[in-house]
Amino acid sequence: MMLLQALTAAAGERAPIGYAKKPIGFLLQVNPRHPAAQLTSLYEQNPAGDGKRPVAPSRWVPNLTRANNPPPLFACDNAAFVLGLPKVAKEPAAQPKEDATARAKNEAFVELLGEYCAATSDRDADQIIAWYREGKPGLDTAIAALPESLRKRLNVDLIAVAVQRRPPLYAKPEGQAFWESRVMGSEDAATGVCLVCGRTRPLVSTLPQSIAGGLVPATKTANVALLSGNFPAAQRGATGKGLRSAPICAECGLAVIDAFNRLAGSDDHRWGRPDEDRATIWWLRGGDRGDEELTQQLEEPEPQWVQQFLSTLDKPSSLTGRDIRADRFYALTFSGNVARLVIRGWIDLPLIEMRANVAAWFRDVAVEYGDQSPYSSLGAVASSLGTMVRRDGRWTAPAPEGAREALLRVAVAGARVPTNYLLTAIGRAKAEVTHLTSADRLTVHIARRRMHARVGLFKLILNRTYLQEDQLSTELDPDRKDKSYLSGRLFAVREALQRRAVRGVTSTITNRYFERAVSNPATTEKTLATLAHQHLAALRRTESGRGAAVSIGRLLTELESTMGDAPSRQTAEQEAAWICGYFQQRQHDFAKAAEYRAAKLAGQSPPDHDPNSTADAANPEGTDE
Repeated sequence: MMLLQALTAAAGERAPIGYAKKPIGFLLQVNPRHPAAQLTSLYEQNPAGDGKRPVAPSRWVPNLTRANNPPPLFACDNAAFVLGLPKVAKEPAAQPKEDATARAKNEAFVELLGEYCAATSDRDADQIIAWYREGKPGLDTAIAALPESLRKRLNVDLIAVAVQRRPPLYAKPEGQAFWESRVMGSEDAATGVCLVCGRTRPLVSTLPQSIAGGLVPATKTANVALLSGNFPAAQRGATGKGLRSAPICAECGLAVIDAFNRLAGSDDHRWGRPDEDRATIWWLRGGDRGDEELTQQLEEPEPQWVQQFLSTLDKPSSLTGRDIRADRFYALTFSGNVARLVIRGWIDLPLIEMRANVAAWFRDVAVEYGDQSPYSSLGAVASSLGTMVRRDGRWTAPAPEGAREALLRVAVAGARVPTNYLLTAIGRAKAEVTHLTSADRLTVHIARRRMHARVGLFKLILNRTYLQEDQLSTELDPDRKDKSYLSGRLFAVREALQRRAVRGVTSTITNRYFERAVSNPATTEKTLATLAHQHLAALRRTESGRGAAVSIGRLLTELESTMGDAPSRQTAEQEAAWICGYFQQRQHDFAKAAEYRAAKLAGQSPPDHDPNSTADAANPEGTDE
């Protein structure tokens, strides 16, 4: 019930009772002065103006949760109900059954129109019923007049009925009142306390509306049930069927479904890619635009916005201008199972706690990344745990199952990172490091973005657990003394030295030794030190490289002296610190090289040489990115 109560807090534009916003593809119009009917397409040009195919307009239309042997919807339904148009059976022998089914549905549709006519004396309905009784004159001609592409949509789209030049029956106030009485149930419906609003009201045995199936991942049904209790086991021992163990009034049931459909259909309140098997919606009770923007920043962090938020965190009034202690944050992760909703995760916490937790998330995942954002999106961090594979000429890396919602809990609720994520991220870093030196610049860009997000996760895990007394910084820390971090920096310097000394090398030390160096630096130290000595000698032999050889040689000597003996076999935490040192040294070198290049292009004197960087002010082009 907490979930249902929270959803009612998100209710926005209220639909007529028993209605949901859905696309309508066609309008069937009856002319009382002419026996023929018109079947008009309602498709219109995409409002986005992006050249895509036309779309059907969305309207508030009658809606009902339907399963087997579905009842008709009032004055707006599919082709079987409205036109009596059967589906084409795969086998000719099965076609008579499809024909009979369509006839039965059409008869039920007309019968419902008759009930409406009797209840309201609406002459429009009387004229439409007369057209049906006369055998639907002109229908075949109207269907044949449609382009083939639209005829194929008849069995898919909703079709509304109306008298020509009159509003559709479903849109009339009397039509809405009629349908409300249908979905609200009979007058002798049970009365009780609604567990959502707490008031004594007539209760419903089933929710009168359903979730739009297109909004729910992993399901292909048109409608999905939010609550299901059609057998005793589903209600933990409750007897009978329906919502006996969860009494809900119709108004709250409709508000819940409306809120879910609105949130799940919103780009601003939904996380999750279309190809993923689950999605997350979020909303607030209370809060303001600044709080909504904060939540949106988790998926699309803007450095200036985040930094301003962090700088004003200790001054709530500067962000909200009011007391937010009673406000709450909600997030629901869900998927589908045939025609039922599956709840995968639920978060409910005070908004003031959520703000503090998100601030800590941004601080912990921030890692220097040149002139780009130091903050990785939540989705990017989750994706960095997945396998990077090439499909149809494109790199893809879906997040492991449950990673997004687990990291969402870390970000907004301050939960611990699942223990297996550290090893998973280390494994992905080892497997993908060769992409950092690929000849394909797009591959390099993707691999570096993924490594950046992964290092942000390493930094968060280490700072919250193993390095609380001596935390990793956002950028390179030249004063940091722990051996794992220094060993990673040393590898990055040797890697940069090889790039400068041996142009076009294909068998790099990264390709050959990275994985071993991460796990057990001592096993590769002698080999790497020897290669570095050779590369320095080669660099000194070139006129343009002599200055760089001196500065890189000094940096190597300093790192080797500070580190002492290379670490032996490392723990997972030490491996993560090693990778952080490696990545931050690389990024520091790239950032310095970019500064030197910018000064050279502007005809200015280069900044002073940085003794902690391999970048060469005299030859900044020598530092490859």
